[in-house]
Amino acid sequence: MSKHFRRRQFILSSITGAFVTLLSSFSRKVLAQAPERVTTPSQTTDLQKSLIPQIADSKSKPVDVTEAARRSRELNATADEIDEALDALQDRLILVKTPKTPNESAAGTDAVPILEVNPSTSLNSQEKQAANNLVTAFQEKVRNGEVTASDLQKDEQTLEFTVQTKQICSNGRVCWKFKWWGVRIRLNHCAVVWATSAGSIASLAAPPPVKLAIIFFVSVLKAFDKGCGVQIHWLWVGVSWIKSKSCSKCN
Repeated sequence: MSKHFRRRQFILSSITGAFVTLLSSFSRKVLAQAPERVTTPSQTTDLQKSLIPQIADSKSKPVDVTEAARRSRELNATADEIDEALDALQDRLILVKTPKTPNESAAGTDAVPILEVNPSTSLNSQEKQAANNLVTAFQEKVRNGEVTASDLQKDEQTLEFTVQTKQICSNGRVCWKFKWWGVRIRLNHCAVVWATSAGSIASLAAPPPVKLAIIFFVSVLKAFDKGCGVQIHWLWVGVSWIKSKSCSKCN
């Protein structure tokens, strides 16, 4: 290999290296100056399109158990699908933030999350109203002590109790999980039998919102129990749904 050729290769390598270094430096500057990514709402699912109007309209008039049961029957979804749809409203309608200081949280409690309406301009008026209702209701429940940081941090809680009925039932079971939108409550079949056979719901060792939801739906529990119990979605806004439950959950 000639000295001339080696010299030319050295020059080309030096130029290439300098160009790569310059390009890398430029890319880093551009990325550093790029604006922070803004979370935009995901596409609204068909199920959410059924839930959102009811949440948006929740302040107009109280819904009794007959109307709640009717709405639940009309929802073309399983209990678990409703659960997923409600959870997915986070980021879609609501931004859930962890407070940095005690004074930032809703009740001076540093672990209680802060809920805000997603500021995205793609939300329509009905979605914004639903989001406002969810935020307002959550803040009210926190102020009243009906939902605490401890509640939200716990996994699903289970209460099991002995059932004495004429039917073949031994152990009733109630499970609940607090969420930013409300409480998900599951009753197994024996708990449904107990609750609809003059069981003392008020004496259950469960949080007040759980007992309130069971008492509210007690007259229709049997109608929705297909042999595995029921699942209730009890929202802070006052709109709730009940569906038959999967046998693999809370049995």
